[in-house]
Amino acid sequence: MGRTKLLALVVVVMAVALVGCDKAKAPFLAGEQLRLAGMFDPAIEQFDQAVNLNPTSEFAAKAKVSKALTLYAKGEKLEKDGKYTEMIDPLKKWVEMDPEKDLGKGPKAKVVYKAENSINELIKGSETPEKRDTVGKLVDVITGYDDSPYKRAFWAAYVAAEQKNLRAMKTQMEVAKKVAPPAPAVPYSTIWSLMELAAKLDEIAHAGAGHAGDGKKDDGKKDDGKKDDGKAKKDAGKAGKPAGKSGGAKSGGGKAPKKAKK
Repeated sequence: MGRTKLLALVVVVMAVALVGCDKAKAPFLAGEQLRLAGMFDPAIEQFDQAVNLNPTSEFAAKAKVSKALTLYAKGEKLEKDGKYTEMIDPLKKWVEMDPEKDLGKGPKAKVVYKAENSINELIKGSETPEKRDTVGKLVDVITGYDDSPYKRAFWAAYVAAEQKNLRAMKTQMEVAKKVAPPAPAVPYSTIWSLMELAAKLDEIAHAGAGHAGDGKKDDGKKDDGKKDDGKAKKDAGKAGKPAGKSGGAKSGGGKAPKKAKK
């Protein structure tokens, strides 16, 4: 065998040996088994180990893809279990990995959709501080990944309503109306109705306060009337005294004149 052929054979044997000794292979395969078993956190640890052991290997590349799938599956499981706050972190990490290689548009849209569905579920029940906090975090996810004018104005109105700033809420609602889609989906339609109700109640309250102020002014007028009545009675009393005098001697109603002496 010629020297050149022998050298080529050695290179091939070494390459096969290197592939067989790829340190990333074992953790990758272990991670796949854990992922399929629904053990997401241990699976992610194995995929990270595969990448760290041999970043340029074929198994490291596969480990990255599997890690992205695991993060998304973990987020879905948490969503299904109603653990919406915990759902946010794995889904954000999934977006950062950009598994669809489309500048994050596809993953971001999916996460926004999940956040919206989660809010819709949360607002069905009674309100609690924990729910309010979770909704706030989900709103941050939506506005962070979706910069559409309608959603930005809508959620700005929602935040203003939560802060009891109804004037700002109404302003943002007017902005949203100008760019509103034909048929907003939930949770937008539900929350919009609640904000409209809050705006209406606020208008009624202000109108009632205005009428109450008018009533007070009328009461003041009535008090003035009472004062006028008292003044009239006093004047009438004064007028009565001269009338008594006029009924005295001068008018013939007093003492009779003395009889003339004979």
